[in-house]
Amino acid sequence: MKEPFLSYLKQDPEFSEVIRSVFELPEVAPEKAETGSIFHSDLSKALKETGFSSLYIHQIEAFENLYKGNNILVSTPTGSGKSLIYQLFAIDSFLKDKKRKFLFIYPYKALAQDQLAKLNELTAKLGISEFRAEIYDGDTTPYKRKKIQQNPPNVIMTNPEMLHLSFLA
Repeated sequence: MKEPFLSYLKQDPEFSEVIRSVFELPEVAPEKAETGSIFHSDLSKALKETGFSSLYIHQIEAFENLYKGNNILVSTPTGSGKSLIYQLFAIDSFLKDKKRKFLFIYPYKALAQDQLAKLNELTAKLGISEFRAEIYDGDTTPYKRKKIQQNPPNVIMTNPEMLHLSFLA
């Protein structure tokens, strides 16, 4: 797929003039590592029971930085576990302090819906039933919004527009 695209760019007069070189980086095999004692013992146990005894190195490094209070930016290919980083961090933080709350901001409502389903699937698989996540967007009914406001979940998933209209207005 990449070769036809590169050929197209090389033949297009607008792009061909600015292409100085083309090179391909070799594929790097993903490295995994044991989770060790990063997580709450209940989460570590649940992860091992569901086959998550090891995670990608970039995930482990992300957790280590988050627990040090550092901000992180993760840029990896699709399907490499970026979402799992912040989802597991939220679950682990909740297990350590039940009062912790998180705001997940997605660019699109559909992405928030998809991530809510994955987070619910993950918490169900891990047996963590008391952890709640809710979507608060333009499709959330006034009744549901009021319930969320009265009893906030551990995670609110929203988008920039709703963040501006509902939370920052």
